[in-house]
Amino acid sequence: MPRPPDRRFYLLLFLFSYAVWLAIYRSVGAFAVTLDAHDLSTSFDLALPVWPQWVWIYDFCFLLPAFLVMLLGDGHAINRLVIAIFVAVVSASVVFLLFPVAHPLPMLGDSLAERWITYHYENDFPPGANKLPSLHVINAILFWLAVRQGSTSLLARGTMLILAILIAVSTLLIKQHLIIDVLLGIPWAFGVWWVTSRLYEPLEALGLGPEDTVRHVRTVVARRFGLAKAR
Repeated sequence: MPRPPDRRFYLLLFLFSYAVWLAIYRSVGAFAVTLDAHDLSTSFDLALPVWPQWVWIYDFCFLLPAFLVMLLGDGHAINRLVIAIFVAVVSASVVFLLFPVAHPLPMLGDSLAERWITYHYENDFPPGANKLPSLHVINAILFWLAVRQGSTSLLARGTMLILAILIAVSTLLIKQHLIIDVLLGIPWAFGVWWVTSRLYEPLEALGLGPEDTVRHVRTVVARRFGLAKAR
């Protein structure tokens, strides 16, 4: 049996990765919002109600990486997940810039959940950017795929699948995304996971432990950009 991954190591890795991911996401969105956007709302999108309480499920997606670090017993699955998240944001950014999407947002009330959704609206590149495909949907499915690979627990796999579905639905019920954003995000996630698997195979073939694989990549990148001296 492989030894459990170093939880502290991976929590720090996710914190660093999230900071870099956020910088990419915000930079792309800040530019995409200046472009001419397309409204792809359908009659079904307009007919969907706003269910404010679903914002808590939507936001739970941001906390899931920390839970996965504690849950997954395969450090290589965590490594693959980190790479997949970056492949997803970089590839989706191409669409964000080439085909910006925005849609009208509802006026909400004064309940805690509604005020929190309004905060999202006001800080998410109004009137809209970084929508198609939905990164929330992509990441939720990637989390499930990582659990499917890195956990032997049927309960964990089933729970993560249900969470992925609920997170996808939440994006519609708080009007952060359109149906087309969700529908494109689903195959996008599977494509990203396949690409990431191909990218990670040569690293796993090195025979290093998962943490040492991360350190190896860090050293290679540092040398490539002249941040470390080759021995």
